Amino acid sequence: MTTAPLSTSPNRLLTTIRSNALPLGILILLTVAIGVPMVVMILFTFGAPDSIGVGDALASFNFNNYDKVFGDPSTYRLLLNTIGYAAGSITFGLSIALVLAWLVERTDMPGRTLLYSLMFIPMAIPPFATATGWLLLLGPNAGAINVWVRDLFELTTMRGPFSIYSIWGMIFVTGLAVAPTMWLLLLANFRNMDPALEEAGSTVGFNRLNVLRRITVPLMRPGTMGVIAYYGVVALAIFEIPLAIGTRAGIPVLSTQLFLLTRSGALEGEPNYGIAATFGLISMVAAAFFMYIYLRVLRDSARFSVVTGKGFRPKRIGLKKFKWLALGIVLLYFLAQVIAPFLMLLWSSFLPYYRTPSFEALSYFSFINYQDLFENPRFNSAVINTIIVVLVSSTLVVGLAAVISWLVVRRPSPITKLINIVAFSPLALPATVVSLALLVLFIPTPLYGSIILLIIGYTIGLLAFTTRLTNAAQIQLDKSLEEAAMTSGLSPVNTFFRITIVLMLPALLNGWMWAAVHIVRNFTLPLFLAGFSSPMMANIIFQRFENGGPEAGAAPIVLLVIAVMIMAFASRRLFQNDNAGAN
Repeated sequence: MTTAPLSTSPNRLLTTIRSNALPLGILILLTVAIGVPMVVMILFTFGAPDSIGVGDALASFNFNNYDKVFGDPSTYRLLLNTIGYAAGSITFGLSIALVLAWLVERTDMPGRTLLYSLMFIPMAIPPFATATGWLLLLGPNAGAINVWVRDLFELTTMRGPFSIYSIWGMIFVTGLAVAPTMWLLLLANFRNMDPALEEAGSTVGFNRLNVLRRITVPLMRPGTMGVIAYYGVVALAIFEIPLAIGTRAGIPVLSTQLFLLTRSGALEGEPNYGIAATFGLISMVAAAFFMYIYLRVLRDSARFSVVTGKGFRPKRIGLKKFKWLALGIVLLYFLAQVIAPFLMLLWSSFLPYYRTPSFEALSYFSFINYQDLFENPRFNSAVINTIIVVLVSSTLVVGLAAVISWLVVRRPSPITKLINIVAFSPLALPATVVSLALLVLFIPTPLYGSIILLIIGYTIGLLAFTTRLTNAAQIQLDKSLEEAAMTSGLSPVNTFFRITIVLMLPALLNGWMWAAVHIVRNFTLPLFLAGFSSPMMANIIFQRFENGGPEAGAAPIVLLVIAVMIMAFASRRLFQNDNAGAN
């Protein structure tokens, strides 16, 4: 009586494993790809400064890195810089996003529909390009705005009156850069707000200010707090703007500190991976805290639901004579975020050395910078590497996301729930931390400095958002279509490739373009992980920027921006066609 269950248990276990081979394989793959680098980075916090590989870190196990980091007064200045920079950037960016979202969704401002299409432009612009453009505009000595102001007011000083080299300059540029995505996240708050609630407040005698304070703001609080919490994670990972401005101004933050500690001759002569890993752990803990707050806000948001089965149309406020002022505010944002920085980059790219924009300087225009680029074998290699990484990483992450979404939606089980959680987890990991973790893991291997390591990094970093996109697409497909195919004799694998993938193709292509744009505009992974023999466009731009100043990197930045904009336009067109097909 007792032997039968014992003899059948291994068979039962084997059958369970076989029937769940694919989800188990995906779960193990994701856990290893995401978890192992994080564990190795944590182990490096206990290693010697010159540890190369996990073995070295474990052999020299000690707490010296923690003593050095937390015993150094400069650490607390660094943390204060990071907190101030993150808080200021979120506040400024959120203020812009709230104004733009309110103007688009709740007023009769002219050009609202066009704004929906135009807002993807600042979303696609690389942050490093915006920062470099503003260095040329507000550099304290030769910045174009400062030169014009000094000439206009006949100032005798050769410096100022403004300077981008401050934490306020970093906050200003970062706020401009993050506002478009914040705007996108806030749109639903304004769009789904039932005007009857505000009208009820007016009926009982509230004026507009009281309606705003006691009804509108409380209803928007969950969505707004969610954006703030999410951007707490994002602000810790923002790297390009502090790198362009903060390092030249002597204002370190966590993201740039991680980078500088991994470079020879940057801070301590040689890379110090133990100290870098300790700062990485601080970033990871802080990001986990903000992600916890974000998830709590999402969980409690049901208490503030305002969309019910009763139909309603959001009420638009008539701006009357102020509608052109509102349009001017929108145009001012585009001028600051897109037009002015790009024009300065374009101007500088045609000059052999920097000159303030003037009619006299036009006589110095030439294509020498572009000619120098195209004749540089390293630049040509960077273009090829970038194309390879974009094609492979985008395809890999979208393909993996499609398989994950099919398992999560069509094969719900405890295993697929875990897969969904693990796939979402990179959202809580700053890109600088992921880059550092991969760096310390692969230092002693042949993959160190290769484009394969970049492909792994981009796949991990982009997986969280891509799976959200493919999950939504998979949910929209009626499972009866797949059931009919299997009833007709198709295997589950053939059904997936011949039915599911075909029906999801518009969403997958849109996700592929989204991933490609973000790979090209991202400088974090290439600067951390790319070797000298496998440069990306980001490495070429930063090398020229570092050696020759903002104007030296103008030409490759212009080419990068043009490439990103072409990709973004194609993505937008594809998204519109997808929506048209759905309708």
